[in-house]
Amino acid sequence: MSALQGQTVLVLGLGESGLAMARWCAAQGAAVRVWDSREQPPQADALREAVPQAMDKQIDLGYDGPAPGAPELTLLGNPTLLREMIRNLVENAIHYTPSTPESPGVVTARLRVEPFSRALAVQVEDNGPGIPPAERASVFQPFYRALGTNVHGSGLGLPIVQEIAAQHRAEVSVDDAHPGQQPPGACFTVRFRAS
Repeated sequence: MSALQGQTVLVLGLGESGLAMARWCAAQGAAVRVWDSREQPPQADALREAVPQAMDKQIDLGYDGPAPGAPELTLLGNPTLLREMIRNLVENAIHYTPSTPESPGVVTARLRVEPFSRALAVQVEDNGPGIPPAERASVFQPFYRALGTNVHGSGLGLPIVQEIAAQHRAEVSVDDAHPGQQPPGACFTVRFRAS
């Protein structure tokens, strides 16, 4: 029995590789949903949902990446889970990024194709306090809460991100968004394997 049996997959883009992938998934027993360039991709839905929260905190929420429907964007995955993954990353960045009129918070979601591997990468970056290197592995543990923060939540957002990434054969990493600066910010990167 195929791991794709009974699953719904989303194919972003319909170049030659996108069509081949859609045919292969269908042969494996998956329901294939081809993303139409007139639809909003998962990252657009996640960002749109975060706008009210960003506005309440006076955070500059932005997107950097190819326009929807760009031919190089082909990703096999579950659209609901991918939207949830991106939503969790964006909401986490908004929660932990302080913002005042004098020093506004900035959260940027980025979608890019890495030049050498041609792998798709989703990044969410902020200008908040960052995550010390000693705590970076811990933030992916369920219920982990960084000490000294006044942020409410369950501590499940990043473990959910890691689980969804693993289901899509992707890896999640966290680094300083602005190394050498104070505050350093955080940059979460989800790298999908090249298809």
